[in-house]
Amino acid sequence: MKWFKQFLFVIACIVPWLIAGALFAWVMAKHFPASGVFTMDIPVDGRSPWFEAFLPGQRASSPGLQAEGWTGQRITDEPVYARLRLPGAYDQADVQVEFRPNDQPLIELGVERGTAAAATYELSPLWSRELAQSDFQFVQTSSSSWWVKPGTTMNQLSDASESRVFWHASGTTAEAWMDQGPVTSQTVSSSLRGTHDYWFVPVDGRINLNLTLQDMNRSAHHSTAAFRLTRDQELIWSDALSFGGDADIKPSVVTAKQFSFNNLKPGVYRLSILMDDSLFIRAWKTDAKRWVIGPRVYFADEVGYSTSTPAVAVWTNSHHFEVKTLHKEGLQKVQLGQRASTTLLETHATYQLSRDASERQGALALSIPRGNVWTLGDGYISWNANALFYPNPRRLTDETSLTEEAIQAVATTYQAPTPLGDGWYRATIHVDLDPLQDRLKLVIAAPGIARRKAAVDIRRFQVTYRRPPLAEAWWQPFKQELIRAWQRW
Repeated sequence: MKWFKQFLFVIACIVPWLIAGALFAWVMAKHFPASGVFTMDIPVDGRSPWFEAFLPGQRASSPGLQAEGWTGQRITDEPVYARLRLPGAYDQADVQVEFRPNDQPLIELGVERGTAAAATYELSPLWSRELAQSDFQFVQTSSSSWWVKPGTTMNQLSDASESRVFWHASGTTAEAWMDQGPVTSQTVSSSLRGTHDYWFVPVDGRINLNLTLQDMNRSAHHSTAAFRLTRDQELIWSDALSFGGDADIKPSVVTAKQFSFNNLKPGVYRLSILMDDSLFIRAWKTDAKRWVIGPRVYFADEVGYSTSTPAVAVWTNSHHFEVKTLHKEGLQKVQLGQRASTTLLETHATYQLSRDASERQGALALSIPRGNVWTLGDGYISWNANALFYPNPRRLTDETSLTEEAIQAVATTYQAPTPLGDGWYRATIHVDLDPLQDRLKLVIAAPGIARRKAAVDIRRFQVTYRRPPLAEAWWQPFKQELIRAWQRW
């Protein structure tokens, strides 16, 4: 019996260590897979520790069993946000999602970039009902990818802006334009609020813009305007301008900012003015022959600066607009061309405004009698009809009709999702990761979903995380895992 007791004692001592060792080996295998690839299946049932449900709650149902008998979440407004808890220090991820569009023509899935105070969202195409129901074919070239109507050649698309649209396209290169003098300066006195993109074609290699800015101090933090000049994806120049201090509560003085660029190559140049909605553009002067703003244009109110807000009368090559106002003073009728209009009846509600079928071609007047309206078009805006042009093809929107608008091609990275039956589809997006981040914030955009009372159902994610195999690089991921552990501690 003595030997048996000794045996039991040895077993009692060894087994816990074996269990601990096996658990440690399992954890190490999960954190350090030899192949560098780790796949995680995540049902949207509210029980996975790796997935935090889509929020806010008024835009999405609770995860789990739904009334129709399926398990997941139903999204009824947008945008919605969720978080994936990352299992380790990985460089890339393929996020596969199973979804069902219920009367929703356009869906985008993406991730948050930057900090919470200055977040941006990198969206990818997930679903297009127009492309799914069309006979368009996917074509890949050395520099771009397209969905093309049968019989259309690339040569036909080289200068056919009206017959092209784009949707998160890659490799859309601006045309090599260069205007020549003489020039006539134009001054526009109109208030714009927050971030805007100006697009220019140089005149004899020059772009001149005089801008006046004002901080209305409607936010509690220090305000800064950043400026970036780019051609295609190349950064040409950048600068910044600071306004006052945190304690300021009154509107600042109007500040002038002059931009003068010379010896520019042919092309289309984008001057991005990056600032929060507390900063206003009050006027600008340019001698460019072709210049536009957009696709986002926020026609500002002038409360605290002027006793009245002047009417907006501009020209646009957009076919579709989303419009809304945040103030009751902005409730009004908005007119596009001679035949299309919409009336803003509620604040913070988004309304759709599209061209009438009889006015598909050319520039149209956009009239906003009281100003104070946020707009997002699929084209651009100018205060001079002769200055209008397309820096890029029009955007594909939830209201775009390929047939009615005689569209020949869509420049996009979109890949047709895999049908799973009963209206469900599976699609995948690729995401670059920061190996030190602990969570990845997802966003789903479904333009017009609340307006049309549509829905998007989500039932499952499968995420494949990737980094170099351990045989090629083991120290870097190990060091990153230690940093992540320290940050959590």
